This record gives sequence, C-alpha cells and structure tokens, in this order.
Amino acid sequence: MARENFKREQEVLRTLFLDGGAMTRRQFAAQLGLSMESLDKVLSEIKRALDAVGCDDQLRCEKGSYIFARDRRSSSEMVQKVLSVIYRMKAVRQTEIERIILILRQLQQGCQTLPRLIDSFMDELKVEVDRKTAQTYIDYLIEVGIVSCNNKKRPFRYSLKPSLFELLANAELEELYSFVEFAANTDVFSAAGCLMLDSLAMYMRQKRGIEAGIQVTYKYNYFGRILDEYICHELLDSISKRKKIRIIYGGKESSRYRSFSGESQGSHRGVIIPVRIVYDHQYGRWYLLAFKDRPRKETYDVYRIERIKQIEPLEQTVDEAVFKRMIDSVRTGIDRSWVVSTVTQAEEVEVVVRFWFATGTGGTSANYIRERVEREGRWGTIEPEGENTFIYRIAITDMSEIKSWLLSFGSAAEVMEPEILRHIIINEWEQVERHYANL
Repeated sequence: MARENFKREQEVLRTLFLDGGAMTRRQFAAQLGLSMESLDKVLSEIKRALDAVGCDDQLRCEKGSYIFARDRRSSSEMVQKVLSVIYRMKAVRQTEIERIILILRQLQQGCQTLPRLIDSFMDELKVEVDRKTAQTYIDYLIEVGIVSCNNKKRPFRYSLKPSLFELLANAELEELYSFVEFAANTDVFSAAGCLMLDSLAMYMRQKRGIEAGIQVTYKYNYFGRILDEYICHELLDSISKRKKIRIIYGGKESSRYRSFSGESQGSHRGVIIPVRIVYDHQYGRWYLLAFKDRPRKETYDVYRIERIKQIEPLEQTVDEAVFKRMIDSVRTGIDRSWVVSTVTQAEEVEVVVRFWFATGTGGTSANYIRERVEREGRWGTIEPEGENTFIYRIAITDMSEIKSWLLSFGSAAEVMEPEILRHIIINEWEQVERHYANL
C-alpha cells in the first residue's frame, strides 16, 4: 500500500508551532526551502485539516505572517486534532481512500471473497481493479488490524474484525481513554497516541453516547519539535529484525524538499545497519545510531532523524552475534555522553563548574539556577560551596555536547576544569563581545 509523504506538512507544522508569527510569509518560505506557491499549498492543506476538526479560525495570516491563534489552555488539544487529521490524510494516497472505504462498506454486510470485492469496484466505482491490486488493499487492512481472513484454504473469505472498543463496557472505555491520554501526553508526545485517542473518542460519542472528558491537566509542551516520530516505527521494525536499510540523508546545507528521484546538494545515500533510536527530551530531537554496511572501523554514526529523507528497508539481515557486538558498542558509547556523542572511543573527562545564584528575600528562595541544574544536570553531582555558589561535577565522554548547555547559563556558570573546556567557553564569549562591539 503506497503511503503519501508528508515531510512538507511536518516541517511547516513544526515551524508554525515554534515561530509564533515572527517571520514574514517570504521568510517562512525561505526558512523551509519552499517556493511561495508550495508554502501556500501546504498551508491550504493544513487549513482544510483544521476546518475538518472545527478549528477553522486557528490559522490566520496577519500582517504578512502566518500564526496559530491559540491559548495555552487549548493548544495541546488543537495540536492533537490537527496531527490526527494530517496523519490520516497522508496514511494512503487519496486515490486509494475511496476504494478502501468501499471494501469496508462491503465487509459490513458480511464475509466477502476477493472476486466479489473486485466486482464491487466496477459496479459502484466504475473502476477496473486487478486481483493483485485488490489483494494489496486487503493485506493493508489485515496489517492494520481491521480485517481478518476466516479460512486457510481457497476461496479465502474476509470479514471485519470486532473492535477492541466493542468488547469493553462503558466504564472500561472511559478508563482506557484516561490511560491513553496520560501515556500519549505526559512522557514523550505521541502522534500514534493522538490517532488512538481520536478514534476512541469518536467511537464513544457515536456508538455509546459518551463524551470523553479531559483527564490530564499536564501535557507535553514541545509537540512542535517531535514530528519525526512516525519514522521511528519503521526503523524499530528493522532493528527488531536486524535488517539493513538504505537511506537518503541530508545535512544542514541540503535543500530539504528536492525530489527524491535525484540526490540534493549535500545529501548522500547508503546502506546502514540501524541499532538504536534515542530521543533527547531537552532539545526535542530524535537520533538514529547505526553502523555502515561495511565499516572501516567498529564505530557507529549518529543521524538526526529529521534529516533522513527516505528509508528503504532491505531483506538483508545481520548475524545475531555481530548485531549484539554493535549493540554493546552503542551502549558503551552513550553511557557517559551528554546527548548522543559521536566520539565512541574517548575516555571520560570530569567537568567541574561553579554556579552562582541569588538568594530570595522575604523567606522565599530564588535559587532557580540550582533547580535547573538539578533538573537538567543528568548524572552530575552538586556540592554546596558558599552562600551564593555551588560546585557541579560530571564525567562525560564528549565536551562539545555540554558546551551549549553551559553557555545558556550566561554569567551564572564558570567552568573550572578541564582547562581546554574553560578556554573554549572563554573564546565563545569573546566572539559574542566582538559581535556586540561592532554594532
């Protein structure tokens, strides 16, 4: 079953969520590497998705900028609805949707054989469909769990599978809805969870007359950063079966939306062995850790999933013992890395940082610096030093990853050790000073 690619919608949604109307329409298109016409086409499709879920006034163009007119209370609910519609619109090609609907409508009347379903295409849609194509539709519906084959001998007869929802009492449905909403929103936001929530809410409303209420008050706030989740399911399938994959991967300098028929500038294609997927909650990024098919050395490569343009699973598999060595190598490489280190053979280095903070007045603590270090400082330790300072220590394998985190504290952080990292931070701030001196 052919799937539609929705890379453009994915990137436009991410930018809409993060931008907040700061860029003009022309800057928006340039940021994404799209023409103005292509941007308008994608936004028109998103607008139709919003209209379909009753959010027709959410996307607006004001003073030459596109913005989501949302408030904090309703933003996560709106995102959930939009993602559900976009994922459904792009699940299969538009030309195949009416044929799948026809098959489901026929199966609602009872068991059907494949020849009878083929005849219905001509009778109702006036379209001639060969046996192989019709079987592809049936196999897709079996794969997603909607249809089952009732016998193992010809002629095969197909019927609709009873939904899990139909087997549950009303109280159990409400309990399931609460659990799915919690799981889909409070750990790492899940588009697949959005789809299940939407389907469950629709069934409860239409079949049982139950309105699903909001159960979770806290929801994941960085939904705009993790729209690459859909790729992970395909990668995880290849990892579980130890299969190789062929990818087209683009770097920062490549044009994002050039046709897959030819390699864009700065991109490359090759066969790799996927081993592990990592999600970095702090920066909102997915990473794929993989080995080249014929590596010159036993080190893995790190791929940003948002830059993977195309994935083609292959039938070639990796020997179980070899794959286990790859897993062990990856585990060792990221055991003491700040995010996902590309340095796989480095020794651990202890980083020592002095943090400065101001104490609050009136009996309240304003030590948000320490609270942030405790929250984001991974496995590092904190040692009280003075009334307004504390020492933070952490052993890591790649200092380049922690640099941006330390810089985000501004003058509240001073690197004490190692000397090389101290000089790197000093050079960064000297460059900042030069930039401002030229204004």
